[in-house]
Amino acid sequence: MNLNKKVRGAINNVFEERIIENRREHNEMTRNAEGYEGDLKWKDKNGRTHSTCQSNTSQDGAGCKRSYGNKHNGKQAAFVVNSSVTRKPLFLKTSQTSCVRCTVALNKRIKAHEKGTGKVVTIDQYSQFSSDHKGHCFRNSNINPASAEYHLAADAARDLLLDEAGEYRGDELAIFCRRISADNDTRAPKNAIQEQVNIIGKAAEGKGEHNPDQGHTVKNANNKFYKTRDQNPSMGGARCVSNVRIKSFHTDLRKAIVECTNEGNNAAAQAKCLKQMYATIPHHSGDHSQCFQEKCCTYLKVKNANPAWTEEEVETEAAMRSLRHRGEYMSIGMKARKILEDVVKSMFNEKSIGRIAAGGCSNASEALFGTIVMFSEGKRLNLDQTDGWKAMAELAVCITGQGNRDKTHRQLSALLGIELTAAEIASLEKQAKKNEQDRKRLNGESAKNQRTKTSLMRAKVMGKDSSKKESYRSAQVPMTESAKSKVKSMTATVRKCGICRQPGHTAATCSMPRSTKRKNN
Repeated sequence: MNLNKKVRGAINNVFEERIIENRREHNEMTRNAEGYEGDLKWKDKNGRTHSTCQSNTSQDGAGCKRSYGNKHNGKQAAFVVNSSVTRKPLFLKTSQTSCVRCTVALNKRIKAHEKGTGKVVTIDQYSQFSSDHKGHCFRNSNINPASAEYHLAADAARDLLLDEAGEYRGDELAIFCRRISADNDTRAPKNAIQEQVNIIGKAAEGKGEHNPDQGHTVKNANNKFYKTRDQNPSMGGARCVSNVRIKSFHTDLRKAIVECTNEGNNAAAQAKCLKQMYATIPHHSGDHSQCFQEKCCTYLKVKNANPAWTEEEVETEAAMRSLRHRGEYMSIGMKARKILEDVVKSMFNEKSIGRIAAGGCSNASEALFGTIVMFSEGKRLNLDQTDGWKAMAELAVCITGQGNRDKTHRQLSALLGIELTAAEIASLEKQAKKNEQDRKRLNGESAKNQRTKTSLMRAKVMGKDSSKKESYRSAQVPMTESAKSKVKSMTATVRKCGICRQPGHTAATCSMPRSTKRKNN
């Protein structure tokens, strides 16, 4: 047997076994969780009664080749469903529109025709030739990868309930997606919910629900902030709506949503969340009249601790204690501030905040595609013509989850007849221990806060307001010109500090206190 075929077959065997394990573990943990709403009772067309686990899941789709604002011309796509309880994959399916054997068979028939007739085959005549061939065909779909996510979502909903023969999987393994967390890129969740209703019937009507992913929701708000800034020149410039400031908006809005979720997402929590969100833009503009939580506002904390202090004394002390933006406020007018406030209110309001706070996190689904890139090396390997990318996607599923990396290594070694050495076993045990330590450390709240601070600090130290200006661009030199160089007779400009106006250092290292910025009226 071909070695590559043997390896891919072993990966597929472990993949199928891992999917069954993940589904069984997911159902067990979901049913034993506190506050579980109970199984979904329904009857199939044969009158048999079933009790299916109602679950919270996340889902996402991606292509082997990612496109940015251009036509998607890749050949492969994949769709994954993850458990929101265990964060392990419950379903994976790949879609492929190309096959190397089909291409070879088609080319042979075209060359034989040209040799026999002496005439060149035109592109319009290609459809007249067959691409049939012996052996396995790697092409399993005629759907473009750009729209494959929508169609694969229905396949996922069906596979979670029924096997390949169309029979119910049993109460132990069958999964009904009660709540689906996904981004708003496509209507795939709606298609999955509808497919469940088609299978189960009236018992599933109105049960399935799509909640937007919280991270993507805030990211969409970020994109609106960037777009609004580009459309309003008054927001640009120093101490205005900079990239670092928008990152602070992101942090503040996300914290308010998470707090609402943790407090039960009831009416009181939602009202508190909206109040905090609507205070974000005024807070960054130096207006603390809407601030009501000391943990979110240093100014309010200082003022409550020192009620006898003057306004100037409170602002000076708050600026010294602040860890962000050196205590500086945005220097924008009331009109620009109103535009930013409207951006927040248009996305986060009484109609939407409940669904947003109820939404989960689809990072586990998106992380799977990052793992696939680790194996496929992005677009450096040509995997379009065979099932190599599919095998790498299945391997990514096998190793996802605590302890599964070591377990997969041992299972594949046994299937391939490879004996593990003592040194290899010791290395696996050492790596498993390190992975567990890293998992606990990186998932902690302190690590998350540190990553946010690091991101803000990097942008501050680099001193670049827009990363788009520094991005790589092709064809910078016009074809009609030649790159020339000459000595420029210019006097070097002496850089001075922005605070004390003295040379030799910058404002970031100046020992003089920065003057308090006046609030705009």
